[in-house]
Amino acid sequence: ENIENQAPIIEALEKERDEVKAELENIIERNTELNNSLSGIELLAQKRMEKYEKMKEQENSLRNELHIKESRLVMLTDLEKNMEGYQGSVKSVMKEVQRGTLRGIHAPVSQIISVKDKYSLAIETALGAQIQNIVTDTENDAKKAIGYLKESHAGRATFLPLTAIKGRVLDEKGLDDCYGYINLASSLVEYDKKYDEIIKSLLGRTVVAEDLDAAIAIAKKYNYKFKIVTLDGQVVNAGGSMTGGAKLQNAGILSRGNQLEKLKSECDELKEKLQLMEKDVQSQQESAASVSAELEGCKAEITALGEEKIRVEGLLALKNGNLDNLTGARQSAEEEKAQLKERIDGINSGVCEAQEKLLSLQSELEAVESELSGLTGDRESISEKREKLTADAAQINLDIATAQKEIEAKQEEIARLQ
Repeated sequence: ENIENQAPIIEALEKERDEVKAELENIIERNTELNNSLSGIELLAQKRMEKYEKMKEQENSLRNELHIKESRLVMLTDLEKNMEGYQGSVKSVMKEVQRGTLRGIHAPVSQIISVKDKYSLAIETALGAQIQNIVTDTENDAKKAIGYLKESHAGRATFLPLTAIKGRVLDEKGLDDCYGYINLASSLVEYDKKYDEIIKSLLGRTVVAEDLDAAIAIAKKYNYKFKIVTLDGQVVNAGGSMTGGAKLQNAGILSRGNQLEKLKSECDELKEKLQLMEKDVQSQQESAASVSAELEGCKAEITALGEEKIRVEGLLALKNGNLDNLTGARQSAEEEKAQLKERIDGINSGVCEAQEKLLSLQSELEAVESELSGLTGDRESISEKREKLTADAAQINLDIATAQKEIEAKQEEIARLQ
């Protein structure tokens, strides 16, 4: 009964053991998967971090470039605002214009035109000092400005009234076919149409050529009738005189305006690029952080699985130990039960033998009793034989009783073991 009672306990324990074993196998399998994934996640995290750092370097490079250009822009803006390079008289007039004391004043010639960089030196050379001439609405506006300069002893300046200036444009046949000819200077500048006569008067009779050789050849062909300037600032004057050498004093005023426009455009473009780059950097940083978090999560899970594996292994060892103890106890009980049954069988066999011997003795006793009744032998001998048979029978009965008692004791022992 004890063995039978242990059977469901062992069965339940085996089920628990199998469940714990399956849990351990799942932990080992998951741990293997995570370790296989770990190297891939680490590589991905490294690549994304490297990409983030590279993009950050590009962002810093753009930021530095923008800072340099903005600093240059501020400097040029200050120079333009303070009219650096202009005559004192021109500065003085324009300051009065800003104060509102002089009206009808537009701007110096340099500020009403724009020129491509490759032509700026040629146009500055063609204009010479005229680049600082001041455009006015009328002759009366010019007169008031001259009066101001006279009264304030601020110097001299040349004024170009829109109502008075009339320009002429050079019209020589065959110029377009001349080697090295570029165009008329007036055609190489951009300006508001209201300044058309002024620009024609200043640049309409000046030719721009590629170099000095081309300028000389053109001048000779047209008998030195008009002025020719080259892209690098050399001049063949009308009449044949030539002017050249180093950069003119006024050179740079016109190109400075071009630089300002160019720098403004470049700064705006850099700002747009920087904004896009900042977004990309932020996105890449978040992407790298996401993979890093995934990596840390994977490592944390591996660590947790290691701890769980230790716990489950301990639990499995405990279950196996309990199962071994119960199985061993049941096996010992089975062996002891078998030994007791074998002993009972042996005792029962001895009882059967004793009973058979008792029957044999009873038969012999009956024969003795028969001899006594017939007086066919020695009485004394027969009496002794009867006494001996009676004693043997009594001993056998005693042995049977002892054996039965031993059987009862063994059965009690079996019951106790169960």
